[in-house]
Amino acid sequence: MAEQARLTRFFADQVRSRTALAVTRLGGVTEYYTSQEALAFVNAMESNQAKADEIGDLLDDGARMMERFAETVAGIDPRLGWLERDAEDFLAEVQRGYYVDDAADADRKLVPGWRYIEPGLSAQLPEIDSVTTGGIAQGPVRVPWHVWRTAVETNDDLTDQAVKLINEIRQAEHDLDNQLGALATGLPLKGFRVPRETQQALDLLDDAGVDIKDMDPATIGNAVADRIRGVADGATHGDIEALTDLLDAFGNDIMNAAVLGAGAAVTAKAFQDLGRIASFSGEQSADRARALELAKDLRDAVAGASQTWNAEQARKFAHDLFGQIPDRPSAVAYLFADPDKDPMGEAVAVALADEIDRWERQRDGKTAGKFYHPDDARALDTGGPCLDDPMARVLETLGGYPDAALEWLTTREPDPHGGTDLGQARVDYYYGTRNSADPTPEGTSAWALGAADNATGDGFAGVAALWAGAQRAEGSLLDPGQSDPAVQEQVADLSTRIFEQLAGNDALIAEGINAHGSEELATAVTQQLDQLAVNGIGGTPTGVERADAALFERYGPEHGNYLVHVVNAERDKIAAVIGVALTRPEGLAVAAAASAEYGNRVAQSLIDDADVITTEEANRQADRVLQIDLAFEGSRIGALADAAARDEARVRQIIDYGVGYASGKLDHTFGTTVPITDAAGGITDYATDLFSDHDETIRNAEADRAAHADRQIERKAHDLGALLSRHYDQGSTDSYVEHHRGQAEIFFAGWKEIQQ
Repeated sequence: MAEQARLTRFFADQVRSRTALAVTRLGGVTEYYTSQEALAFVNAMESNQAKADEIGDLLDDGARMMERFAETVAGIDPRLGWLERDAEDFLAEVQRGYYVDDAADADRKLVPGWRYIEPGLSAQLPEIDSVTTGGIAQGPVRVPWHVWRTAVETNDDLTDQAVKLINEIRQAEHDLDNQLGALATGLPLKGFRVPRETQQALDLLDDAGVDIKDMDPATIGNAVADRIRGVADGATHGDIEALTDLLDAFGNDIMNAAVLGAGAAVTAKAFQDLGRIASFSGEQSADRARALELAKDLRDAVAGASQTWNAEQARKFAHDLFGQIPDRPSAVAYLFADPDKDPMGEAVAVALADEIDRWERQRDGKTAGKFYHPDDARALDTGGPCLDDPMARVLETLGGYPDAALEWLTTREPDPHGGTDLGQARVDYYYGTRNSADPTPEGTSAWALGAADNATGDGFAGVAALWAGAQRAEGSLLDPGQSDPAVQEQVADLSTRIFEQLAGNDALIAEGINAHGSEELATAVTQQLDQLAVNGIGGTPTGVERADAALFERYGPEHGNYLVHVVNAERDKIAAVIGVALTRPEGLAVAAAASAEYGNRVAQSLIDDADVITTEEANRQADRVLQIDLAFEGSRIGALADAAARDEARVRQIIDYGVGYASGKLDHTFGTTVPITDAAGGITDYATDLFSDHDETIRNAEADRAAHADRQIERKAHDLGALLSRHYDQGSTDSYVEHHRGQAEIFFAGWKEIQQ
């Protein structure tokens, strides 16, 4: 490509110089022959010189684009070479096999695709039971590379690097295509990328009344804004097609001008109208599919544009968007419903959170479900987060900006509603008062009369995601790059207060949490396992505000006697929160992964730092690994037991109501044909039998789950016992397991009782 650029520049020079030479030589004809025709001929040749210069400039532009592409690829090429060597080394390593120095010499054999595993680490490898004795390595145990964490992570990293480099090359090719295509059609380059389908784009802009000579991002943005208005004013098939084509052609390059030009109100109304089409079209209809696709594309484009807004633009858009909430809350929620892939910008998320917060906290949060009345945009939900609660979606988005999330929840500004600091007032309201429950999550029934009206339907996902985000602020214990004691203290105090508030929120019960809320809440809690393990779950029940930094992954044993701030919640508060989160499979999976990761880190640390860690401390750390699982399972069983008790009470209430209803109705309807007492008794017996069967099914399922958990915990105890016996002055593995078995029963029962 560099050589092609050089040739292109050569041809540009040739076009200019040869045309100039021809003009000069042919211009001499007037010295020998004077006439009107000769003069016209010379003038025509001079105008050709201007055209030649223009062509030369065009070729120079093309050469410059090729050179830029060549430079980009040249920068990628050595990285590809390094990656290829790393991949070859990794492949050779896997094929050659692994062994460690302390393996018996007689057993040192290189076996392709296998690796020696240190005894005591088999907990990392759930797939190796068939090649171990009792789950514990008894010597040089060999396992496939694909179940060894380090090898898997290396493989994943190499794959990610390859994908990234390939995408960089593709992007460079795409940019060059766009630029050369623009030159070929004479399309001006004014700060945006021209689409690959250049002629299609020109046709679309011509249809929109855009003059190609005046085209720039703002002009195209205004054309797109007009199409958004067309959709908002009652979308027709033509409106959807036109806007879809423009978004496909120009993408995010012009959306800043388009969205700001259309405004928040028009944008929200466009989502509402697309929802109307999706709602009233058949499930498999083409119109529904087009409406859903355009809504997603438009949301992604708006989100991308919002990342570039300054504070004033964000405040204005947020203010106008807030004005749409009474009529279009679902449309606003939809705009913020993809925080992982296409989040709205930080500035607009903060600004809208501020607006809604001032409005919401003037009302009774226990009936937050009555604040919003879903609009047609609710039909745009195809399995994503709840669109009935716009504030939850805004808070979840805000959680994606950790520093802003922490500031929003801890600001010391005065609360405009009076009483306390603004941050503290927000924590008390959103975590302690607001009814963010989902009264009808899949697999459960409404948990109280009127719950559907009083609850927002979010299932606590939004507030949990905000909490999880605040914990990752720069300088926190979860920040791998920086350490700031002030931030760590701020996060610890915040989490302590949130545990207290959530534990006292009547709506946070097993029947009120859904899959999304369960996953987010479990994430918010388990991110703090290092802290909870030494203060709350393990160690002291409460009262310790600081812990030894040596216990935390980001510091390590060399930081002994350096204290860091940790969450300081009481055990009953922790149990109340984590117990509810784990009553659904999604939260349970998050907790299981976090517990396994924590246990693996502790086990590896006990091996690597055996010369630093005392036997007494090693036992404490091993106990904490087991206590986490026991606390999780005890809290979960307690939450389910509470739910079962409430369910039984509701069934009894329904039975009593049914008996009373039957007693009154049967006498009037059937007279003495059916004895009242027999009829009412039949209803009671039927309902009681139905509940008993249901209750027995639940009990059996939970018994199976608890038995499985027992086996997992016991196997982990066996692994840890083996590790301690090997590396520390510790008794036999069996003695450790026996000791743990007795302590575990007490610990588990205690957490179950705490939760109940």
